[in-house]
Amino acid sequence: MNQAILFFATGAYLSYLPGWALARVGRVQKRGGEGFLGSLEGLALSLMAPKNARIFLMALILASLAAFWICGKAEKILGHHDDGRIILDEILGMMLAAFLLPHTLKAYLLSFVLFRVFDMFKVFPCNWFEKLPGGFGVVCDDLCAGVMANLAARLFV
Repeated sequence: MNQAILFFATGAYLSYLPGWALARVGRVQKRGGEGFLGSLEGLALSLMAPKNARIFLMALILASLAAFWICGKAEKILGHHDDGRIILDEILGMMLAAFLLPHTLKAYLLSFVLFRVFDMFKVFPCNWFEKLPGGFGVVCDDLCAGVMANLAARLFV
């Protein structure tokens, strides 16, 4: 069961790639770039998401509810709150950032950049959500960043 939880929480183990790549080039740093990769994975999934807004929204809601539990269990397995290897939250946050935006390269790139900015800097109220316990804290700050990125992107597209 733990392997299944880690599979989903780490984006099919994609979050292990930066550490592996850095180790191959002799860098001591074990982690970095996981959130970026998770956001790319979320962007790719957004491109494949159903065009029907209701179905996409229902899928996001159900995935988010599952993510609360999955990410909470994953952080216990990994031993750290909001461990960097957990990227399911970035995946869902990025998908929310792209939700109902026009299906154009400009809209997708803008939502990606804005999501990364809001996610990295944890602007208010996202920084408040991050303090929630367990999987709620892991996921809610990224969902907040996704909503903020989506609203900001709408100003420019």
